[in-house]
Amino acid sequence: MRNWLWVTIGLSAVLLVAGAAYLDAPGLLEGPASWWRVGVSFTGHAMLLLAWWQLGPRWHRPLATAALWSLPMLVALPLHSRDAYAYAATGWQVARRINPYENALGEAGQAGLLVGTHWHTTTSVYPSLQLDLFGLVSRLTDGDVLATPMAMRAQSVLALVILSWVLPRLARRFGVDEQLALWAGVLNPVILVQWIGGAHNDALMVALGVAAFLAVTDLGWRGWRGLVVAGLLL
Repeated sequence: MRNWLWVTIGLSAVLLVAGAAYLDAPGLLEGPASWWRVGVSFTGHAMLLLAWWQLGPRWHRPLATAALWSLPMLVALPLHSRDAYAYAATGWQVARRINPYENALGEAGQAGLLVGTHWHTTTSVYPSLQLDLFGLVSRLTDGDVLATPMAMRAQSVLALVILSWVLPRLARRFGVDEQLALWAGVLNPVILVQWIGGAHNDALMVALGVAAFLAVTDLGWRGWRGLVVAGLLL
């Protein structure tokens, strides 16, 4: 019963942070956070970290808890970063066959208005496969100025699924407790807020990198096959 109380506190903390972001939304153009949002966000994150720590590595429902804590962040505005808006602007360009390496992100129609000021006059810095993923998301959301940045979280959800499958297998391979691996590697609030809340595209990169490590250490594959699979994943 005590552990479910901490799960509830963690969920309340996420709702607090996401709600503050909505209430203090600056509109399309980038603006500074209100003084009260800084205090509310700090309090919410402190509560979330405390709840995670109190649950501890022996908590038997880390994946269900991670999913529950992630739900409000899936529909929240991008947290603590405007990178997701830059992804949306890049996707808008790709969907319209505009070269993101030659055209500034701020020129990407209405989507370009949401790009952070430090990205507004720059071109894309991401490799081609990532650009294709941005374009796919933009096409699926019809380039909607709010839905597209939120839908960029699909990559992060996929990354968490991959990590949830890989980490227990890696843990068994190296004699580490599986519950500890899931608690530290999936339920970790830093992971959830960064990947789901912030919709950062490095999530998929990290998950595939960990999967590559699992493949390359699989002695049952007689060495070279694991190397090939790991190379493809990387």
